Amino acid sequence: FYPDGYYGFDDATIFDYTFAADGFSVTVGVEDPRLSYGRDAFGNATNNGGTDGDVNFYAGFNYSGEGFGVAFTAVHDSLAQDVTAAGIAADRGEWAYKVSANLDLSEFVPGGVLWGWYVDDGDANTDYVHNAFQLENPEQIWGVAFQMNLTDEVEFWVNYWDADGGYGTAGQCAGAIIDEGDSQQFGVGLNWFPSAAPGFHIKTTYFTGEIENSAANTLAGLAGVTGGAIDADFDGFEISVRRDF
Repeated sequence: FYPDGYYGFDDATIFDYTFAADGFSVTVGVEDPRLSYGRDAFGNATNNGGTDGDVNFYAGFNYSGEGFGVAFTAVHDSLAQDVTAAGIAADRGEWAYKVSANLDLSEFVPGGVLWGWYVDDGDANTDYVHNAFQLENPEQIWGVAFQMNLTDEVEFWVNYWDADGGYGTAGQCAGAIIDEGDSQQFGVGLNWFPSAAPGFHIKTTYFTGEIENSAANTLAGLAGVTGGAIDADFDGFEISVRRDF
């Protein structure tokens, strides 16, 4: 599911227990929301700092069989707020969920793997459901991805995800409630692991997408857009170099 386990926080106070046997594992735990910075239980960059001292709870399982795998995670955010068109309710806590699956296609294409996932934030905005910087408080996100080997050193991948936005606060207008609309994104890229430079990983990515029917949005460069419903296209290119030790 994630190499770091279910949570993957960079800085947090966490206590959990994992049982694993025969390809199946179960994890249950708690974390202190006042100290949790870095990445949340679904692998998203976040600041989950709180002030009430209530802990967050999480639980999940993984199963890896012959040629496939499935995973489920549930996290209770003690500070989740119910945001509607009428305003923001008091902190009341809410569960967020994620289910994912993968299928090994290496029998048909070299290194072929197909993934799918679905995330839901329950009935309130939580710190555990985000989709990059396109929507601040999406309600549900689903996506699919495919990866294969082009050569012994180069992997090809492609993905698509779709996010249904909920209500959130407009950063440029304190206290204003906005309908975030929906967002879709398509990405394609290459991972290169050069044999001449062991430990190096070079990744290139191209992405394109759009935000639909949003009253406002937090997309970089468009943060000042307010008023009626809008549609906005975006695209970009990224390259990164990583050295593993």
